Amino acid sequence: MGPVANGQRPISWYNPGQGVITATIPDKPFAGIPGYIPPKASVLYASLIMGSANMTIHYELDGTWSTSTQSCVGNWTIPADNKDYGYPIAAVTRRGPLPYTTPPSVNLEQLVASASAKFRQVYTGGQVASSPPATGQIVHYPACFTEQGANVPPTVGFSIRDPQPGTGPVLVVNYVVQATVNEIWWDFTEPENPVTVQYGTNPAAACSVQHTYAHVSADSYGSNQIHHPPPGVTWTFGNVEPAPDMEAVEAWQHVHFSVTAYYQEPDGSQFAQEIPVNTGADDFWVAATPEWVRVNQIEGVPDTP
Repeated sequence: MGPVANGQRPISWYNPGQGVITATIPDKPFAGIPGYIPPKASVLYASLIMGSANMTIHYELDGTWSTSTQSCVGNWTIPADNKDYGYPIAAVTRRGPLPYTTPPSVNLEQLVASASAKFRQVYTGGQVASSPPATGQIVHYPACFTEQGANVPPTVGFSIRDPQPGTGPVLVVNYVVQATVNEIWWDFTEPENPVTVQYGTNPAAACSVQHTYAHVSADSYGSNQIHHPPPGVTWTFGNVEPAPDMEAVEAWQHVHFSVTAYYQEPDGSQFAQEIPVNTGADDFWVAATPEWVRVNQIEGVPDTP
């Protein structure tokens, strides 16, 4: 069996009647946790059993005995009908335990960097919205905020199957890079209590976070320019208000990457090995589009006779 290239893996087997046969097959995963091998498999699932088992293809000789040659003369066939199976059915015999070795960190860092690039291409932030609506915020009155339209999943995995280094029988390991939103950062653009940090909260909930403004918004003290983005993040949305005396509300989702190696020993024992990688260097923040709000003040006049 050769290495995977563009989702395909070359395999070869010996046919008594035709010699060595080579074909290219899809590197198709099996049901269950990717990387764990089934008790039986055809060569269509070669990548899952590579190194963990001896795979034998059974042939039958359909012929007659020749007295002159003292041998059976005829055609070699396999029990499975090629009309029903695209590839021969293989019998699987388990091997003894095989060692697992953590791959070089540079390989894992490349895998995480690839997953991070893919995540950035596919997933984007949404739009901050509020209740009461944007221009109806009231000082000292709690308001609800949410992020609408984001397509960032709470958790998503990217994986690659790869045999362990070395010659001879080796484990096939499935390295899963998991991207998890582990922090939500809200910035309400005011000096007092400006930031709320959440963990394990859905930013798309109807009232994902509440905030009570301590004072009204006003251009006279630069409320549109008071921003508190997460550490290492630069405010990039400008300070142009849709109307006077407004200030921005912004949310960022923090995406954290982790790596787990999944593999199964020949005896069926399954393992999930956490692998520290890159110390968060590939983590990043996904910004929503801010909402500009106006914080008003309600004044009452005493009613006296």
